[in-house]
Amino acid sequence: QAVPEALGGMLSSPIGPMAGPCKTLTVRARGNEEMPLIKIASPCTIQWEVRVCYWEISYELYFYADGSEPELVKKSEAMVQSTDGIVRGEYVAKVPGELKCNFINNGAWFKSRFCLGRAEEKKS
Repeated sequence: QAVPEALGGMLSSPIGPMAGPCKTLTVRARGNEEMPLIKIASPCTIQWEVRVCYWEISYELYFYADGSEPELVKKSEAMVQSTDGIVRGEYVAKVPGELKCNFINNGAWFKSRFCLGRAEEKKS
């Protein structure tokens, strides 16, 4: 969160809608890794941001509500490049649950990828 977006971080200029702490994750070559972003206790709108810091990766965002199948929130249409910067979005959660991001590193045979993510409730 303290490294500028131009250098591979999540600090936007001007400051973006989110400035809180990021979670980090290393995704091994040919692997899938899940990053929990936020758990909510009541319905709300969730803002989220993800980014890959090296080469490219695919991602899928899921919302897990208690006792039901995960809901696909967003899926990358193509490989997200590190040069694409921060990918942002919002999700309206109608019930309590948890938002998670599944990073998919199918494009690499030998190199792992370093990914960042964060989410928070949107302030009114």
